[in-house]
Amino acid sequence: MDLHAQDALTPPTLTTHRLTLRPFRDTDAGPIIAALNDWAITRWLTSVPFPYTQGDAAWWISSGSRQDGAVNWAIEDATGFVGTVGVKPDLGFWLAAARHGQGYMTEASACAIDWYFQTSDAPLVSGHLIGNAPSRAILLKQGFRDTAVEDVIRTGDQQVVQVQKLKLGRSDWSDRHA
Repeated sequence: MDLHAQDALTPPTLTTHRLTLRPFRDTDAGPIIAALNDWAITRWLTSVPFPYTQGDAAWWISSGSRQDGAVNWAIEDATGFVGTVGVKPDLGFWLAAARHGQGYMTEASACAIDWYFQTSDAPLVSGHLIGNAPSRAILLKQGFRDTAVEDVIRTGDQQVVQVQKLKLGRSDWSDRHA
């Protein structure tokens, strides 16, 4: 992972073998809208509106991705934007359907988690909707452990869904890199 210079409001650009995690750009709006207007993606996310509009994307790119101390990255491969990953206050992620099953989110989330623990000693929390086996597998691969199940209202359809919460402590992360 390479770290590049950053200012206080812009996350650093991180690179992996196949991916770049970078700040969002206005040109990401189209791919974000296309991905998040796929209910097969959005149904697994708790805070994303559906349908997802140009205004939603503009808000996310201009300020939403940095609210409350959050650090969120656009993920791109050689073809361009493919998804997002973020930390603070918790690890969250989604990937365009065409990129599922290629190990991208395992790679991107590991990079984001490594950055997080280089900048914080606090445990990192995450969660997945019950039934989202791919997200669960990614989190367990990274060393997260179950903590509790919570009921949450999913923004996309205002339904109450159950979220399995998980936590990754710094010592668990360190042990994985020893």
